[in-house]
Amino acid sequence: PSFPDHIQVYTSNTERTLMSATSLLLGMFPHLPIIYRSEGENKKHGDSQYRGLTVTVANMKRNQYVLAWKHNRRYRYMFDHTMEHTDFFQKLAQNQKAVQLVDKLWKMTAFEGVNPSKPIDFRLRKIASVYTQIMLERALKMQVLANEEDIPLDDEDEELRRMVNNNVHWLKFQGLNDDYQKEMARLGCGLLPAAIIDTFHRRLSGET
Repeated sequence: PSFPDHIQVYTSNTERTLMSATSLLLGMFPHLPIIYRSEGENKKHGDSQYRGLTVTVANMKRNQYVLAWKHNRRYRYMFDHTMEHTDFFQKLAQNQKAVQLVDKLWKMTAFEGVNPSKPIDFRLRKIASVYTQIMLERALKMQVLANEEDIPLDDEDEELRRMVNNNVHWLKFQGLNDDYQKEMARLGCGLLPAAIIDTFHRRLSGET
C-alpha cells in the first residue's frame, strides 16, 4: 500500500514529543523517509510530490487539543492547589538522598527546574521532567544525561527518581481527594478524546 496516503502523525512542538513521534515511525516503517511540516501549511496529506511519512508539528498557540490542561485555568488552579497542600515534597525534602539527587541532576543537566536558587520542594517536583528525558534517551539508545563531568546516576538514584516521578504523576491527575481526581482527570484530557472520535466519524462518513 501507499503508506503516506494512509498514515497521519501529529505532534506538539517540543523536542520530547518530536523525538517520540520520530522514534515510533522509524521503528514501524524503517524503509520510509520522514518529512516534517508546520500545522497550517497548504501541502495536502499524501501529495504525490512527497512519498515520505509526514509529521505535522502543531501550532501550540492555536491548538487547544494537545496538552489541553496547560490552557485550562481551572485545571491549573487545582494542580497548583494540590502541589501547595500535599505534604509529599516537604517530607521528601527531609531525605538527604533526595536533596543530593536533585543537586546531582543540576550538575548533570543545568535544567532550570532544578536550579539551586529555587525552593527545594519545587526542585523535587521537577525530577519528573528529568525522568521523561531519561526515558527518551534510553529509548533512542543515547548515553543518559551525558555531561562534561561524566557524572553518572547510580541504582539508588534511579529508584528514587522513579518514586518521585510516580508520585508527581499521581498528584497531577488524582489530586488531593476523589472529587479532585474526577475533575482533574476530565480537565486533563480536555477536548482531545472528542476530537479523535469526531475525526473517525468524519473519515467513516467520507467527509475527510
